[in-house]
Amino acid sequence: MRLVIDTNQANRLPASLPARFVGLTLSPFLLAEVLLRSRCPRIETLGLLSQHDISIGIQPAEMLDLVAPLEADAIAKVTPFPLPNSELDQLSRRLLNEPDYRPAAEWAKRVKASHLKLCGGFVALSTRARKEIKRQRIKRLANFPDALEQLAQGRDSFLGSLVNTSVRHKGRRSVAVQDADALYAAVMTNPYLRRYFHSLLYESYRDCRRANYVSQATAACS
Repeated sequence: MRLVIDTNQANRLPASLPARFVGLTLSPFLLAEVLLRSRCPRIETLGLLSQHDISIGIQPAEMLDLVAPLEADAIAKVTPFPLPNSELDQLSRRLLNEPDYRPAAEWAKRVKASHLKLCGGFVALSTRARKEIKRQRIKRLANFPDALEQLAQGRDSFLGSLVNTSVRHKGRRSVAVQDADALYAAVMTNPYLRRYFHSLLYESYRDCRRANYVSQATAACS
């Protein structure tokens, strides 16, 4: 088992991890935040990280770049990590092990900008989910399994549409699996992508419930 940490935890890592953990998994966003610190805190944190076996993940868009040219059966096997000794893997290692590597800051700025754009997209996604719920005349989502039942069944569902448009990047990516139903099914067989898209749906579901409570409270007070 690998331990996934956030930025604050990176500053307080012990020299050795509990026995059940074989190493750390870092998101590119965490590494970017560390690299954008001033020199002394940056070197200190990178020093703590370098004491452990590190796996560095890739951004969601980079994983979808890997998925797009694959046939359906191969999509299930894709993992959100750079291939060993690939250009991205070598870059990640260099960013981690060379605190003063010149391109590090520019890489970190690009990753941070990408992360902020992704977070901004969550707002638009929640708005889209509320419109879909209204369009389908769904009065209430009782819980998350209910949201999966109502919003994640097939290519034309909210989640099916989100998966297809995300992988195809609104037509800017060429995909090997042309059939929308087959592409949606293939993506959902991949445990990493399934969890990623379910997380997006969960955030939309949670925001919809929050908006519903606010609407009800406002109506009760009027």
